[in-house]
Amino acid sequence: MLWKLPLSIIAVVLLSGCASSPTGQIEVFAQAATDSLSKVESVVDEFNQARINDRIVMMAQSDDKYVTADFAKLNDLHLQSNKQDKLALQRATQSLASYAEALADLAIVGSREELSIAGAKLSQSLATMNGQYQALAGEPEPLMSIESSSKLGRLVAELGSYYTEKKRAESLKQVILAADPPVQLLGEAISVELLSGVIESRLYAMRGNELAGHFADYNARVGKMNFAQKKKALDQLYDKYRERESAAASVDMASKAVKSIMKAHAVMAKELEQGEFESADILNAVGQIKRDHKAFDDLESLISSCKTEIMADPEKGIICKAG
Repeated sequence: MLWKLPLSIIAVVLLSGCASSPTGQIEVFAQAATDSLSKVESVVDEFNQARINDRIVMMAQSDDKYVTADFAKLNDLHLQSNKQDKLALQRATQSLASYAEALADLAIVGSREELSIAGAKLSQSLATMNGQYQALAGEPEPLMSIESSSKLGRLVAELGSYYTEKKRAESLKQVILAADPPVQLLGEAISVELLSGVIESRLYAMRGNELAGHFADYNARVGKMNFAQKKKALDQLYDKYRERESAAASVDMASKAVKSIMKAHAVMAKELEQGEFESADILNAVGQIKRDHKAFDDLESLISSCKTEIMADPEKGIICKAG
């Protein structure tokens, strides 16, 4: 009877879902990684947009007068913020997400045309990984050697001729084994860049600059406002405060999400190398990806309920500091 099974077994059954086919666990991993990386991409996008907002805040804090040409300069700033390392971080994250999406597609598609499209997407993601790693990590050497790139290209090309699940699973196994070292290196570079302090501290500081401006504006007008006006203004200030408090936390969670994806990919590669296509270790590692993904959604409620300070704990993750 189901209720007599150990909880750990029930958890594996519930988590496995579509993992009963040879490619099922690859699909489960790939979908979880894709979902989680969408959250990571949103953190990177937030930082890029915050640069523009920070300049507008500075403009609003002065008594200068502005014309259309001043906004053209903002556009230039946006272009500058997307050069080299900032663009590399964004594109590196996108290439990792594209790799995961392609794996998911290759695990489930059936027609030659679908296989061809998914294979092309996988090849493109691997090529992008190679270039962006050099820019992101400041490494003169490429992520993959010419030999490794050629091997992966050949393996991806061969996938298009495999229609049975068993043969496709074996082919995907070889692709994942060959791609694991590059995935680990790129994931580490993304994680380090996210937590290097460049994004975390600057995003927090930029949110703080905007909050300070709103506080100054409120304090200058408070004597002329009625209760309803003050309540509305304070609600808006609180929203800005929550945005600032969530900045560092969201960056920490993004880095943690990337690391859980790297670990799950390594576990999957190890299990597949041993011929294990249905492994509890893979499902447990994927479960961590899903928990980290859920943590992004939980952050909003944590910020709303925390009465002290939101902080990152090395063991517990993002927590509310005890009062």
